[in-house]
Amino acid sequence: MRVRKVLPLTLAIILVLGTFTFGFGVTNWIHVKVDNANEVIVEFINDDTMQLTQQGNSNLWIGEDNKEYVTDDIVAFIVDGYRYAPASDYAKTEGGGTINYGLDEPPTGTITIRKNVTNVDDDTTYFQFTGGGGPDYYSINTQVSETNEIVRQNRYYGDYTFTEVVTEGYTGVVTEVSVTLDENNTDVIVEFENTLNEIYDMEISKTVVTDRPYYPGEQINYEITVTNTGNQTLTDIDVTDEMIGLEETILSLAPGATSDVFTGSYTAGADELGTLTNTATASSGDLSVESSVDVTIIDEDTEMYSVSLEVEPEGSGTTTGAGDYYEGQTVTVTAAPNTGWEFVNWVSLAGEEPEEVSTDSSYTFTMPDSNVALVANFREKPDEDTFSITVHKDLTGTATDTEFEVALVTDEIYQDLIEEPNDGFNGPPPEGTPTGVISEGNPHTFTNLEPGVYWILENPNEGGFYFQQDKRVEIQDQDEEVTMYNYQYPTLGIEKTVDDTAVRVNEDVTYTITVTNLGGFYLPEVELTDEQLDFLDTFELAVGESQTREITTSYSTTGLKENTAIAKSEVYIVEGEGLYSVDPDDMEYDEQYYIVGEFILEVEDSAEVDVSRRPSRTNTYRMTIDKEADGNFYEVGDTIEYTITVENTGNTTLTNIEVVDEMTGLEETIDSLSPGETEEFETSYVAQQEDVGTLTNTATAEDDRAGTEEASVDVEVEDVPEGVPGIYEITI
Repeated sequence: MRVRKVLPLTLAIILVLGTFTFGFGVTNWIHVKVDNANEVIVEFINDDTMQLTQQGNSNLWIGEDNKEYVTDDIVAFIVDGYRYAPASDYAKTEGGGTINYGLDEPPTGTITIRKNVTNVDDDTTYFQFTGGGGPDYYSINTQVSETNEIVRQNRYYGDYTFTEVVTEGYTGVVTEVSVTLDENNTDVIVEFENTLNEIYDMEISKTVVTDRPYYPGEQINYEITVTNTGNQTLTDIDVTDEMIGLEETILSLAPGATSDVFTGSYTAGADELGTLTNTATASSGDLSVESSVDVTIIDEDTEMYSVSLEVEPEGSGTTTGAGDYYEGQTVTVTAAPNTGWEFVNWVSLAGEEPEEVSTDSSYTFTMPDSNVALVANFREKPDEDTFSITVHKDLTGTATDTEFEVALVTDEIYQDLIEEPNDGFNGPPPEGTPTGVISEGNPHTFTNLEPGVYWILENPNEGGFYFQQDKRVEIQDQDEEVTMYNYQYPTLGIEKTVDDTAVRVNEDVTYTITVTNLGGFYLPEVELTDEQLDFLDTFELAVGESQTREITTSYSTTGLKENTAIAKSEVYIVEGEGLYSVDPDDMEYDEQYYIVGEFILEVEDSAEVDVSRRPSRTNTYRMTIDKEADGNFYEVGDTIEYTITVENTGNTTLTNIEVVDEMTGLEETIDSLSPGETEEFETSYVAQQEDVGTLTNTATAEDDRAGTEEASVDVEVEDVPEGVPGIYEITI
C-alpha cells in the first residue's frame, strides 16, 4: 500500500503561468481530439516551439520544462502534424481531452468520393474505403460502387487521406488519395480508378448421388456440374466422363453461373473390389479442369451397419455423416449450430446410459460391427458478445525499453485481493490469471472478455519506477484501450574525464564533467562542486538532459592528483493532477498536495593526473626514427621484413605522430609518446624484377612540434639465376 504524506504548499511559479485547458462538448470551432495522441506542440511569436504532454487522462498538460505553460505569446498549436491558428481567445475551462479555438462558426466544405472501373460495366460490385483526417478526425469506413458515390458535407478545413481496399479480381490504379479542404477548394472530388482483371476460370464438380459402399452389380449414380469461377463468359465447354459415357457441350456460361446437372451411372463388376475412382473433365479452349470421386466396392459377404444422427434440442443445429458403413470403415460426422446456438458435445445412445464420446464438432471413429446412434447436443449461445482490452504503456524517463508484467482480474476477484476498498493491489495475482508483458510501443491485448468491470494489475517489482498498480476498466458494448503510466524515479548520472593523465609541473590540464538527468522527473536545481578545483555551479535539468562543464588548471607540485566532482539535487515528487517534481525551496504551506516521494540525490566521479617533477630546462620537442631490414641480400619474389622504431628524444610528450612507409603501404599514428619512450612497427615488402640492384626504402615520422624525421635502409636484390632456381655452388 502506498503511504501518502499530506503537505500544504503553493506552486505559484508552476500553476499561475497561464490558462490553457482542454474540454469536451464545446460548440466553438475547431476542436482536435487528443485522447490517442497526447502530445501538442505550441508555437511562439519568436518561432520557438515547445511540446506539451498530457499527464494521464487528466487535464494537466505540462511543457518540456515540467511546467503548465501557455502564455499570450503563443500563436499556433500543432497537433499530429496539423497547425492550427490563430489561437487567440484560447480554450474554455472544461475537462480533459480536446483543444478548441474560439471561432463561432466552423469553416466547412464538401468531400465527394467516386469510383471509376474499366474492363467491366458492373453496378453491383462494391469497393471498400478507409481513412479520413481533418481537424475533427473525420473518418470513413464504407463502400462505393461504380455508380454510387459518397458525399460528406460540412467537413472542417484540413488535410484528408482516403485509402481503398482493392476488391479481389480488380487492380487498383489509384488506391490512395490525399486532399486539402480549405477556403480555396471547399468542394473536393476524390476519384479512385480500378481495372477488372480478365479472369478465365471454371470448376467442375462430380458427386455420387448416394455416397455409400456398393456391391458388385449395383448401379452407381453420378451428378456433374460446371461453374464459371472467372469474370469472363466461357463458350463451347466440352464435358466428358468416359466411365459413364458422358459427352456434352455447354454453348455459353456467364461469370458466376453454374451449368445444368449432367447425370450418368455405372455398374461395378466383381473384379473391381476396393476403391473405384471416376473422373469427369471440362474443357474450353486452352482451359481444362477435372474432378474425381471415389466409391468403395465391397464383397457381397460384407455386412453393412447404419450410423444415425440426432440433434438435441430439436432445431438447434444440423448434422452430416449419417448413412450405411461396413465394419472397419472410417466414419466422420460433423455438427453445425443454427443461429443463437453453440455446439456442446456428442453423446452415444448405444448403451442404456448416454455416453459422452467427443467434445469436437467433427468426430471421426472406426465403424464397429453394430449400428451406431449419436446425438449432437447444443446449447443457447449467450446474448453478450465478447470484447477485448488493449493495455498500452507510457513511460516518463530514459529507460523506455523497460518491460512490465500486467495481469487481468474481474472486479469480484480484485475486491477479494485488497484488504480495504481502494487499498491497492500488491501481491501476485491468483494462479491462472491472464497475464501479459508491455513496454512503451509494445501493447498487450486481453481477448474474449464478457461485459463487466475488470482491473489491470501491474507487477510492482520492477525497480526504479513509480507504479500505477491497478486500473479499473468497464466493458459495456465495445473493445477498450487503456494506458498505464509509470514514472522513473529521480536519478542523476555523472562522468568526469581528463584530457591528459600525465603532465609536468605548471602544465595545463583540462577536466570535463558531464551531469545527466537519468530519471523521469524535471530537476529544478542541480549543484555541481569540485573542491580540489575550487569549482561550484548550479543549473536545472529536464528529463534526459545533460550539462557539461570544462575546467582547466595546472599543478605546482608533483605527485598523483585525484579530483572528485559531486552532483547534488533535492526534489519532492508530488501528486496533484498527475506526478511532477517540486523544488523544496519553492514550497509554501497554503495549499495541499500529496507528497509521494522525497529525494536527495548525490553522485560523484573522480579523475587522476600524475604530475612529474619540475623541468630543469625549457621544453624540448625531439624525436628520431630508425629503420632496419631482416637481411642484406634478397632475390626477386623474396619478402623483406622491415622494423621501424620511433623514439621521443626530447623532454616533452609528443602526440599524434604520423609514421609513413610509402613503399610498404604503412600508415600509422602514435597517439602519445612520452620522453624516452619508443614505438615499433613491423612492415614488409616483396622484391620485384624492377628492384634488381640496390633497393632503398625510406620511412618518415612527422610531428607538429618535433618536425619531420626520416630513416632509410639499403638491401641488394638479385635476379633469379637460370637453371635450378635458388641453388648456388662454390668450390675452393
